[in-house]
Amino acid sequence: MRATRLLAAALLLVVGALTTHSSAQQPASARTAKILADVNAFYGGVQTFSADFEQIYIDKAAGKTTTAKGHVTAAGARSNWVLSSPPGCRAVSDGKTFSFYDGASNMWAQQPASESQYSAALAFLASATLPQLLNFVSMNGADLEFPNGWVLVGEPRQPTLTYTKLLLYVDKASSEVMRVLVLDAQGNRNRFSFTHSRLNASVPQSQFQFVPPPGATVWGSSATAPAAPPAPAPSPPH
Repeated sequence: MRATRLLAAALLLVVGALTTHSSAQQPASARTAKILADVNAFYGGVQTFSADFEQIYIDKAAGKTTTAKGHVTAAGARSNWVLSSPPGCRAVSDGKTFSFYDGASNMWAQQPASESQYSAALAFLASATLPQLLNFVSMNGADLEFPNGWVLVGEPRQPTLTYTKLLLYVDKASSEVMRVLVLDAQGNRNRFSFTHSRLNASVPQSQFQFVPPPGATVWGSSATAPAAPPAPAPSPPH
């Protein structure tokens, strides 16, 4: 699968670059600081965000790739991900709790919003706080199959189980974040690509609320939401 090969190649390049230039040890370069400032200028006054998205999740242990498409709306720390493929899935954050629902099985799960990779994928919306949360280095996007852009590679200042690296793919011309890649300690990769984005459109607040449908059951023995929709059928998250 071409997408899988591209993600693998990108990861190898990132790891190679950080081997000689650890973002945990080096201060932000002038270029990196400028990119972060430009991203903040683009998103600093944003109240709401909406976009179409494509998600590609690579489960290293299972050797499986899951893809999904849909539309996301966000306001602050709240977000609503409605999947068109696979249909019937929805991921919702009210800012504190993240809920994932699979309509095919009528199952749902919850976890703290701060522990969800879906929340991590929208971290750029709180652009002013990014340098406080992560140490960044910047790479030329052309080296990572992202021409005409920069790639910001961030490592958490404080260890988190949610991810070990967060990559922001930034368009050079506009400073808009077009893609986010989440890497975790298990070697899994979760990529979100955004298109047709809109800023500061009117958003109904009700869409950031989740109430399990009648008869819905909790997904697995522990209510931990998955990092990607089930494919082709749900299995207990871990």
